[in-house]
Amino acid sequence: MPAGSRVLVVAQAWVGDLVLAQVLFALLKRHDPDAAIAVAAPAWAGPLLARMPEVRTHLALAPARGRPGFRARARLAREQRGRHDLAIVLPRSAKAALLPWLAGAPRRTGFAGGGRERLGLINDPRPRPANMSARMAALAPAGMALPAPLPRPRLALDPERAAATARRLGIDPL
Repeated sequence: MPAGSRVLVVAQAWVGDLVLAQVLFALLKRHDPDAAIAVAAPAWAGPLLARMPEVRTHLALAPARGRPGFRARARLAREQRGRHDLAIVLPRSAKAALLPWLAGAPRRTGFAGGGRERLGLINDPRPRPANMSARMAALAPAGMALPAPLPRPRLALDPERAAATARRLGIDPL
């Protein structure tokens, strides 16, 4: 991954998985502090991704979960054509791998498997560990020395707003 890489990450559509994806984002920024990370994720993920300092851009995926959304993905791929040096696909579906392939990302990293329909869409397949944090680290740039322990997800919060919310909910902010 050259310095200043433009990285497209296709994220899962689950809140917990998206939070844990920050492990990968932190590793990408550790490897290349100038990397521009764009995350394709459902529209609802925008406020969450805005609290991840590693993420530069949220690319909202319009289709609802469970719907194919091929037209929306093709439209987004046309908009992103030639804008990314590397794509990392977190889900194991062909639908998820289609976006970076259509966008022309030259290197498309993702987990091996996911069916024959993914053949050719992912050109840098990786084994899929069972542990979620290790799974995110497995998609880090090839050859990167992984830190031990792995980075933990850390969302950027406005301290005053967080304290006010904690008071309102009766939570001890620690």
